[in-house]
Amino acid sequence: MTTADTQRLDRLKTALSAIEPYLKDGTFAEAPAALADEYADAILDAPATYWVEVERLEPGTGFALLGWAQDRSDRRDYPEFFAMLAELGRIRDEQGEEAAAASGHAELCVKMMSAAPPRYWDEAETILAEALPTATHVTEDGQPVYSAQQLADKLRVTIEDVEAGIQRLEDMGLLDCRHTGPVHPVQ
Repeated sequence: MTTADTQRLDRLKTALSAIEPYLKDGTFAEAPAALADEYADAILDAPATYWVEVERLEPGTGFALLGWAQDRSDRRDYPEFFAMLAELGRIRDEQGEEAAAASGHAELCVKMMSAAPPRYWDEAETILAEALPTATHVTEDGQPVYSAQQLADKLRVTIEDVEAGIQRLEDMGLLDCRHTGPVHPVQ
């Protein structure tokens, strides 16, 4: 173990000692924010080998702590994202799933994703990949491009709806996606 690893584990031990008195029913809900933040940061900073050993000794414990710490850190560092996520949840609860997915809330969704923590992008890209048509062309640097007709066909809407949606998002400054350079067929 390196000196740096020892220091990181000492930080974790100190943070745990400070927050431990606030542990109730398996949570730190009543802990002061500064203590909870330091504990989360110390968890995320601890060596990966430590968490492997914790998992070996108490399966699920290390993953649960890492998940809590990541969520705590994300909520602190990306408050706008979580505020917009809560707003979308409120819309869904009050008006239903279809209302939350309606085009009238597209701006909220795009703003929310632009404010998202990086780890949410992988999931968003997976969901988006399912919603996009199969790419038939790519840009010079290999990025897929889609025609408005391909998008309309995949989304089962009119080409006018796709073009209007793109224009609306561009007008709001939320999207700049029109490719005007050369494209190449996918091989």
